[in-house]
Amino acid sequence: MKTKILLISLVLFSLTTVAQVPKTVLMEYATNASCPPCAFYNPGNYDYLKSNYGSVVSIWYHAWWPGSGDPMYVANKPENENRIGYYGINGVPNYVLNGVSTGSYVTSDLIADTEPLLHQESPVKLNIKTEIVGDSLDVSVTLVVYGAVTQENLKLMTAVTEQMLTYASPPGSNGEVEFPHVFRKFIGGVDGIDISGLNIGDSLTYSLREEINAEWNRDVLAIVTFLQSQTSKEVVQAAMDKRLHSIAGELPGVDLVSKNENYKHPFSITNTQSDTLELVITIDVIENSQNWVANLLKDNVTVDSIVVSLGMDESVNFELDLQIGDVPDYIRLSVLAKNSSNFTATLKYLALVKAGDIMLVDDDGGQNFDNNFVRAIVNNSKEYTKVGHEILSEVKDMFDMPNDYKSIIWNMGDHAPSLESPDLSWLLTYLNSGGRVLFSGSDFAHDIHDVQRSSVGKFFFRNYLDATYLTDSVAVTSLSSVANNPLFDTLNIQVSSQYSTLPDGVNSGKGESHLIMKFDDTDYYGIVLRERNDYKTAYITFGLEQITSEDTQDLVVEKILDWFATPVVGVDKNTEVLLAPKNYGLEQNFPNPFNPSTIINYNLPVSGNVEIVVHDILGNEVANLINEKKNAGYHSVEFNASHLTSGIYFYSINVGDFYQVKKMLLIK
Repeated sequence: MKTKILLISLVLFSLTTVAQVPKTVLMEYATNASCPPCAFYNPGNYDYLKSNYGSVVSIWYHAWWPGSGDPMYVANKPENENRIGYYGINGVPNYVLNGVSTGSYVTSDLIADTEPLLHQESPVKLNIKTEIVGDSLDVSVTLVVYGAVTQENLKLMTAVTEQMLTYASPPGSNGEVEFPHVFRKFIGGVDGIDISGLNIGDSLTYSLREEINAEWNRDVLAIVTFLQSQTSKEVVQAAMDKRLHSIAGELPGVDLVSKNENYKHPFSITNTQSDTLELVITIDVIENSQNWVANLLKDNVTVDSIVVSLGMDESVNFELDLQIGDVPDYIRLSVLAKNSSNFTATLKYLALVKAGDIMLVDDDGGQNFDNNFVRAIVNNSKEYTKVGHEILSEVKDMFDMPNDYKSIIWNMGDHAPSLESPDLSWLLTYLNSGGRVLFSGSDFAHDIHDVQRSSVGKFFFRNYLDATYLTDSVAVTSLSSVANNPLFDTLNIQVSSQYSTLPDGVNSGKGESHLIMKFDDTDYYGIVLRERNDYKTAYITFGLEQITSEDTQDLVVEKILDWFATPVVGVDKNTEVLLAPKNYGLEQNFPNPFNPSTIINYNLPVSGNVEIVVHDILGNEVANLINEKKNAGYHSVEFNASHLTSGIYFYSINVGDFYQVKKMLLIK
């Protein structure tokens, strides 16, 4: 691949009124397609980047760890390694802003670190234009000096990137398929162009040519150029050749709205560059209640799209008009503004009706079986807030739990995975604070034990539901109430076999649960209640929709919610179903990685003196969590590492002749 660089011209002119120009932020980012934290944090970091296009430009390098086969790294190993090594980055994800490495990757940190930089100025302006000629990129970079340049040992670096690279299937092990601003190559190499002797009024223009690699998608190629001091690593100025625009307008993270109300949100887009900006503006409704309406308004007229050409400093104004229906629900949509280069500025919007003190989590994979719970709740004269599982991560932290929602109904249907790790972590906190949760799903126990085989899920199942998984295929379709249960005097339930999978069958794990409904002529139970400390749980081993009578569906929900409203009183142990672990065991901590607290579960087949100790990577003891006698059973202990630095730690258990060690990762 050949590269040509030519200094075309040096022009001197007088600039007496301008000493500084707005400074564009350069965000350099290190990631990897097999890095689990990358999959978690990259989308949020990219969303923030998109919201500041025009003020921030970016290059994303791909590291060779934890997955050395990352194809975006393999495509240019030397220069990816060079740039990541230049900043001394030893962990991914990681971002660098204007040449300063923070060592962080958390979106909230990125926002806090970037916001002050958005208003800085620079003595230099960079203008860049790119033209594709045959199989080559012809790039023109003009450097104009408006003020005194004090930085030393300057180099002009110019990189080829792909604005978005999408794979049909994940190229690594973390599940990501979309990768923004992928670094491809430095035109002229990593040494760049030496820049020296800059004076006010200088205008330097460079012509660069790069052959287009056959593996690059030329439709999304973007050229990023920046001027950097090799002494301090400070980036003096940056620019990108693609037409970048952003949608201006104020939107809450989550818009809490009321039923039967109308909401309007104004937006505008301004062309800040000299070239004409051609735009097509639309809205894309992703999730929507049947009786909610979202429209795009231009001059108070509903339109499907807005097509506009903007000259320099010209703007277009428009509105998002939202009519909320009479059903508590939510809407997810995106406001899209696409230019002639197919770059799309996106503004995401989420609105939610908050009502009542019951949260209905819709997690049935789009099968709409939540409607059965909706009917049952309404028929029992109660209000609710519906939260789709796909938006739960966005809304859960905005509520004061369990004060805002005394009860959660988790509708699983026949969907898997039943509960994901973030769900379990959130539910543990909620229940430990005195919450109430009803789970309903035909494959919950099977998924936890046979599919996910999650130690944390099993711990949750065993301790917070006091349930023991026995089978995933109860063929019996009738259940009868257990004598002296706290819900029903006498009740018979008929369930349908509408799924390819049959209901799970469970029993009490520790003899501390209320056994409510039993599958006829079997040893399997289909409804189990648990109350302990300040929390209560209810578990239905089949979907509510499988109960053939709607009146019975309503009755089951009514009685469980009524029981939730009563104080915790506990339950006498049923020694016939009390199960103890057969073997010693130290389970993987949860969550992992963690910050700053995590839970460690362990099992004792017999009583004994237990010692659990935490060591750092050098073998130094940093915490002694337990050193006392414990009875046989399932136990847990919390480890708070707020006083420790990020890194790998080891925790060990020693009881009798049993000793085991496991590793955990603290990330702050």
